[in-house]
Amino acid sequence: MAHKFISATHNKKTLTAMYKMADGTIYIRKGGTIPWRLQNPGDVRPNKSNASEYLQPLRLAIADTASGQFSMFGSEEDGWETKKKLLRSSLYRDCTVSDMAKVYAPKEDGNDPERYAKEVLAESGVSPSLTMGDMDDATLERVMEAMKKEEGYYNLKETRVEKWVYTTNISVTDGILPVAGVPFKATLGTCEYSCKTDKYGKLAPIVHKNEGMNIEVKAANAAGEYETAYSAQAGNESKNILLKRNFVQYKAHTLAHNPEPPHEKSQPKPTGYIIQSGDTLSEIAARYEVSVSELTENNGIKDPNKIYPGQRIVIYGKKGTDDPVIAPGHIDGDPVDGPLSPGGWTPDATGGSGSSPAETGGATPSGTGESYPLPPYPESTSGTDSTGHPTVGAGGQKSDSSQTTATPNKPINVPTVGSKNSGRPVAPMGHEQRDAPWMVTAIAKAEKYKGADESIIEQSENFHSLCKVNWIPTMVGRKNAWCASFINYCLQVNNYAMWSEAQRSQDIALKKNKGSFIEIKEPVYGCMVMLPGHVTLMYGLDKNTKGKFIGLGGNQGGIEGVFGGTIRFSSFWLRRARFFLPVGYKSKSDSILGNYDASELNNHFMIQVIEDGNGTE
Repeated sequence: MAHKFISATHNKKTLTAMYKMADGTIYIRKGGTIPWRLQNPGDVRPNKSNASEYLQPLRLAIADTASGQFSMFGSEEDGWETKKKLLRSSLYRDCTVSDMAKVYAPKEDGNDPERYAKEVLAESGVSPSLTMGDMDDATLERVMEAMKKEEGYYNLKETRVEKWVYTTNISVTDGILPVAGVPFKATLGTCEYSCKTDKYGKLAPIVHKNEGMNIEVKAANAAGEYETAYSAQAGNESKNILLKRNFVQYKAHTLAHNPEPPHEKSQPKPTGYIIQSGDTLSEIAARYEVSVSELTENNGIKDPNKIYPGQRIVIYGKKGTDDPVIAPGHIDGDPVDGPLSPGGWTPDATGGSGSSPAETGGATPSGTGESYPLPPYPESTSGTDSTGHPTVGAGGQKSDSSQTTATPNKPINVPTVGSKNSGRPVAPMGHEQRDAPWMVTAIAKAEKYKGADESIIEQSENFHSLCKVNWIPTMVGRKNAWCASFINYCLQVNNYAMWSEAQRSQDIALKKNKGSFIEIKEPVYGCMVMLPGHVTLMYGLDKNTKGKFIGLGGNQGGIEGVFGGTIRFSSFWLRRARFFLPVGYKSKSDSILGNYDASELNNHFMIQVIEDGNGTE
C-alpha cells in the first residue's frame, strides 16, 4: 500500500532516509543501499535540463549522498515510473542497451559500461540490437529489473532497517495567530523537559517511544505555577493538538488528522472559504472546529475526498448565493450569465518575439537564458556515505538551489505564517489566503461566464481593454487572441505586475520582464505556463494522460468557423512548456501538483462544454 508522504530528508552520515506524512508520522529507511533507501530503484538523478520530458513530478525530495545527488520518491512505484519515463525520453529512445549503458553508467564516474550492458542483456534476455524506443512495456520492464539489480538495490539486505515513528505535535495559538516563545514543561514517561514554542507556535514533536507512555504538557498560569494543558498516552498513531491560549488559560483541540465529533456551541456567522492546493476537508474542519459531515452536508459535497483548489465552501452554515467569500482578487458586483461554448484553445497569433517556437524547437527563449529555481527541498545533514552505489542515472530536474526573489511592484499586504503540510501551523482563524490568489479570480471568471463564447464575454468585459491594450478593440477573431490579456488581468487585480506587452503570450519570457517574473524549473499550482502560441495557468496534472497537464485560461476552446474561445479547463502537453511566477510570490516548496480530469473540473465549476475544440477559431 502506497503512503502519502509530504516531505523527505536524507542523512548521508547515518545513511538514514526519513519520510514524513501530513499527520506527523515518520517512516524511516536506514542502511541498505541508495536505491533502496531513497525508494529510487533506478538510481535516477536530478539534472539541469529544463526539457519537459525530464521533469520529475513524482519526486518528493533530493538526497545528498557520498555519490552525489539522487531523487527521493514517496514510493518505489513512483521511482519506477520516473525511471521508465526517462528510458522512453529522447535521451535513450534510440539507444540499444550498450548505448544506454555508456550514458547511464559512464566510465568517467568509475563505472564499467561494457560490463554493465553485458549483465543487463544476460539478465533481461533482450536482443542487443533492440532500442529502448522499440521495446514494448513488458520488454522494457525486464531491462529495468535487470538494471535495478545492477544498481545494487538488492545488496546489503542484512543492514536494512525499516521503522514507523508516531508523534504528538502541539501548536499554540491565541485563536488568530500562532504564539511564539511560550515556555512549557513536558513530561514523557518518567523524564521532564523544558521547552518553548518556535516562531510558528510549534513545540518540538513528541516521539512515541513506547506504546502507553504517559505524555503531559504543562503551562504556567497567572501565578507562575505550571498546570496541565494536555495529557494523553502514546499510541500507534500520530496526533496533532492545537492549544488555544486565552490569556494564560489553555484548551486543547485535536487537529486535522484526529477530528473531534461535533459539539454544541454558539453558531458563528457563516464565513466563506476558498479551498487551497493541498487542503483536505478534515484539515479545514479541525481548523474551524466543525465536523467533516457538517461541511459536506452544508456545501453539497458528495465525496469528502474530492475537493478542488479554488472551490468555494461555507463554514458555520449552509452554502447559499449570498454567502461572503473572503479571498484575494474577489470582485463584487459581477453579473453571472452568458450562453454556452465548448473548446480547447485558440493560438496567440500576436507572437512575443522574433522567432517562432516551432522554428526554434522550443518556446521562445528569454534573452539571457537564466532561470530561477523554486525554494529548496529540506536540507540533509552532511557527512560521508560509505555504501552508496556510484552509478549515475541521467534523469531528472535541477533541485535545491536557493530561491531568487525581489520586491513586487505592488506587494500584497496580507501576512501569513507557515503553509499547509509544511510542518508549520497556519493561523486557525484567519482568512488571508494567498495560494496563487490570481487563480481565485480566474476561476471566478470561468464560473461567471459558464463557457460562453468570447463574443458574449466581451459584452461585459474586454480583457484587452482592462489591461489597457486599447488598440485591440475586440477579443473576437483569430488575430485578437486574449489568453495573455486574461492572465494579466487576473494578476493586476491581485496587485501583481503585468508583463510589458500584456496581449502577447510569449512576452513573459523576455528579458525586459525579468524584474517582474521569474522562470522556475518545475511547475507549481497557479504558475504561468507558456506554450508555443499560448499561455495558461497551471492547475494540476492530467490524470488520464502522462506528460499532459490541466491548464485554466482564457481564449481556450475555439473551433474555427463555429465559435470563439472561452474561459475553461483544458488539457495540454508538457513538452516545450516553460513555467513562470510573479517576483515576490512564494509558492510552497513542498507542494505536489494534484491529478485531475479536465471534464470533471469543467463540470464541477459549471463550465458547460459541448465538445473539445481544435485550438483555433
